[in-house]
Amino acid sequence: MENKLIVSLINTESLSKEVYENLKVRKATRVLIFNTQNKIALLHETVKNYHSLPGGQVEANETPLESAKRECLEETGFEINNIKFIGVVREVLSGNEILNDSYIFIATKTGEQLKLSPEEDSEKNSILVWATPEEAITLIKNSNTGNNPIALSSRERDIEIINKIQGYI
Repeated sequence: MENKLIVSLINTESLSKEVYENLKVRKATRVLIFNTQNKIALLHETVKNYHSLPGGQVEANETPLESAKRECLEETGFEINNIKFIGVVREVLSGNEILNDSYIFIATKTGEQLKLSPEEDSEKNSILVWATPEEAITLIKNSNTGNNPIALSSRERDIEIINKIQGYI
């Protein structure tokens, strides 16, 4: 996976080459989990009223694939299989201080939902929603992002990911 395929760049166009090359890199994962009706899993964070794809930061001791599996289990309660790496969406976060590489996977859920063990407040306030890719884009577009640049970037990233996977399903 080290030969990563950058499938999209978000918020990079205004940066100089020097600034871009010196940004701190953060690795994350995003997973499009499909059920048997070809709907994808979204997390609806009910307090702040936004929708997002499952995923999160790759921890220091894990690979992006291990992170994808862990994040899906933590956030949705499902283990995943038939996992396919699609590529990386690279975006600039936090006022041009961080280069976020989101490793994108598609997968299918296995079996029954296991008991959730949410770790973060956003996970504790989230419910799992299944939607077609088109419905998912609408839900994400209508998410409450306020003026939060991270939330706006997350919305743009998740929509870009859903649009990119159309050729893989």
